[in-house]
Amino acid sequence: MLGMRRSNGIFLLADIWPLSPLCSPRLIRFGEHLPIEWRLDKLITHERLRRWGLSNERLWPVVGGDVGYPFAIMIL
Repeated sequence: MLGMRRSNGIFLLADIWPLSPLCSPRLIRFGEHLPIEWRLDKLITHERLRRWGLSNERLWPVVGGDVGYPFAIMIL
């Protein structure tokens, strides 16, 4: 919601409120009632993308090494 507010300032000034289909109460309730295993790894999304032809390397990338290391260097 905050992102929509930030990117639609002109509309908000004109008293036009943006609506996002991803924020509908019905969709949120649906997500809340999914089994926890499906929610943890975004299993439904990954399965759909796999059926569209994405490879496992793209769906489940292997992150090697310490991801925080480059950020630690930038801070120093």
